[in-house]
Amino acid sequence: MSNHWDLRCLTCETDCDLGWNHGGDTIQQLIPHLAALAAAEPALDLLSDYAYDLQYPQGLLLFAQQHHSHDLIAVDEYGSLHGDCARGYPCSCCGHRQSCRKPRGHEGDCGPKDGAA
Repeated sequence: MSNHWDLRCLTCETDCDLGWNHGGDTIQQLIPHLAALAAAEPALDLLSDYAYDLQYPQGLLLFAQQHHSHDLIAVDEYGSLHGDCARGYPCSCCGHRQSCRKPRGHEGDCGPKDGAA
């Protein structure tokens, strides 16, 4: 079953629109390198004038330039953040199914992140 992941800036509440299938771990590992990607973008633009087969994700580089120093995390198409348990549980007041926001492998019942309302 597919599960598309994106890169989210929690500071600005915006996504990069990557849509990488099963890409949560890779996106999360990419986050520490976004400052370097942002700095490389002008050089890549120069190279692309002569290396016609050079392809790079311009949208990701633009996102990196704007958000590399912000609070970033991988998020899946269902709204689960990387590292969340993400198992479904019923809301205690209305019964609506929600995704568990506690860390993967947590003890106890599923629910909102500890300390969250």
